[in-house]
Amino acid sequence: MIFNRNWKIWLGVWLAILLVGGGLSVLLAFQDLKFASNVLAIIADTVGSLWTLWGLYTWRQTPWVRRLNSFVLTGLGFGFLYLLLTAVGADALAQTTLYIGTAIVGFLLGINVLRLILQPGWPILGVARTMLEEALRMKVALIFILALLVLLPMMPLILGTDDRVTYRVQRFLIYGMMIISFSLSVLTVVVGAYTTSRDLKSHQIFMSLTKPLSRWQYILGKWLGLVLLNLVLLGVSGVAMYGFAQLIAKGPALNDSDRRKVNSEILTARVSVDPVPLEGSVDEMFNNYLAARQKDDPQRFGTEGSPASALPEDVRSQIYQEALTYWFTITPNNVQTYRFTGLEKVAQNARQAQQLAIEKLTLAGVDVKLAEQFVEYRAGRAARPDLSFLATLTKPQADELQAILSRDTVQLVFHPSAVPEPPDQMLELGLTVNDMPWPIDYQTEQPIATRGAVDTDLEIILPAWLINDDGALEIEFFVPAERFSDGRPQTAVQLNRKDNIPEVYYRDGSFSGNLFRALLVIWLRLCFLAMFGLVLGALLSFPVACLAGLMIYVIAAASGYIDESVSEYATSPENASTWDLISGTFQTTFHKLGEGEIYEAFKILIGLSARFFLLFIPSFGEYDPAEYLANGVVVPGKMLLNAVLRIGLLWTGAVTLVGLILFYRKELARVQV
Repeated sequence: MIFNRNWKIWLGVWLAILLVGGGLSVLLAFQDLKFASNVLAIIADTVGSLWTLWGLYTWRQTPWVRRLNSFVLTGLGFGFLYLLLTAVGADALAQTTLYIGTAIVGFLLGINVLRLILQPGWPILGVARTMLEEALRMKVALIFILALLVLLPMMPLILGTDDRVTYRVQRFLIYGMMIISFSLSVLTVVVGAYTTSRDLKSHQIFMSLTKPLSRWQYILGKWLGLVLLNLVLLGVSGVAMYGFAQLIAKGPALNDSDRRKVNSEILTARVSVDPVPLEGSVDEMFNNYLAARQKDDPQRFGTEGSPASALPEDVRSQIYQEALTYWFTITPNNVQTYRFTGLEKVAQNARQAQQLAIEKLTLAGVDVKLAEQFVEYRAGRAARPDLSFLATLTKPQADELQAILSRDTVQLVFHPSAVPEPPDQMLELGLTVNDMPWPIDYQTEQPIATRGAVDTDLEIILPAWLINDDGALEIEFFVPAERFSDGRPQTAVQLNRKDNIPEVYYRDGSFSGNLFRALLVIWLRLCFLAMFGLVLGALLSFPVACLAGLMIYVIAAASGYIDESVSEYATSPENASTWDLISGTFQTTFHKLGEGEIYEAFKILIGLSARFFLLFIPSFGEYDPAEYLANGVVVPGKMLLNAVLRIGLLWTGAVTLVGLILFYRKELARVQV
């Protein structure tokens, strides 16, 4: 048979089946013939699958076919199952199947790509490939993939559908990142410790090091193989996280606002902007407030003109909180204005959207000048024009116009409280944004008071065209009257409840990009753990190396909590330099001993010892991107840069250097006479 003599003909027929069947299926879908499209897609997939099975069996001895066998068959199987579930109307289950299949195929493809990358015969690459194959033989990667694909699909069921969809997506992202980070960290430490300790115990390392392979090449090769495997596993995890987050977001929502917040506040990437005073800076405001308090109480707050750094930490913190409270408190019939800067990019996008709106109105037959007046009126920069032309627009045209003008927005978020709290726990505020009352009723052209619950996050969507040409928003808050409309006395409003100061958020990226940044931070942590596990395995026995590695990982992950607990357990001087901290601690300890407070002195020494111990362990708590991801906030570039410099270079480099020094001094074998 001709197909048995030329695999290229077989491959051409296979591509023709997929392209023709897929193309016709898409054409039928565009004609709204969903059932016929699904049936044709299933037929094409079935024929293509059978042809593929026959071809892969016939050409199984061809090297590239042999490599393709695993993920091609897997992809075809999941593709057929996806189409079948879609045809019977099980869309949610079909989406779950699609994400699981994509993750598995991605893993198989990633492993084969790594094998190609590690193909050259350099010593380090050879050790890395051996490490990769060893990890695959241990079934560690398979166990992780299976656990991931079991736990993540179950989480939507565990989270339920009775709560807000925003809360469900947030919990999924937080718990999902915790599962991925914890499981990969444990696996990295265990595999790293096992591979080097096993090579030593089985004397396999003697055969490796008798070749032209030095000890540092051996360690670095093992490390490279392990971190590349983690890179593939994190990529698979990212695909699964993204897919299931989208799936949960499409679930039942309480209302339209709940649905909108998922896309605008969670499955996005936002940047926050803090307010500044209209004149001067926050530091100047703080210093002015401190000067006033020094004048009132110089004994506690220091003499006039003395710097804040001369005050004790508790007094300085008290002054800072009082200054913030004073700045963010608005009394009845008074106003307070805050300036938010750095919004030039958002303003530029809004201007482009306004120009697009003018073009759409012009195409709809509206006079250009009238369209420009309408857009300027919507931006609060012109008087009300004749709006009778709006009635001539069709509903699709009106909806498109509204979508264009509302596309670029910023979110003002604050957490207000009232002093004293009103009986109904509701407060009322008025807002003026760049001299324009907001929100405004376009029918009556009258401002609308903003009402919200006490101690609850209040969000106000502001069109980006409210931003001025300098990229700034000046937002004026005011308590409209001394009494509510029903006669109840109005209360003072505080905008920084629980240190949540007002912030303006704007979109600066996508959820997928933010997820990539979060996974990159976790990968850098895994790079450190991989080297740490390998070094421990090379110096200690496997059980001891595992125990030590997991203990250090737990301490690193909980370092922030441990440091806070130590601070509360044993108060120590809060000074800038380490030497001042040590000397101040010993002075306090001797003072306590002199007064007979032996237990208190012991606590201080315990606190100093714990702080000293934490200096030699990286703080993973400072590099936890889960909260940023779950709140739709861009993982800070500063966190990413610090993770690269501190964990990726400093800590990993230090462990590598110390480990190699000890490994070179380790006697691998003794000569028997």
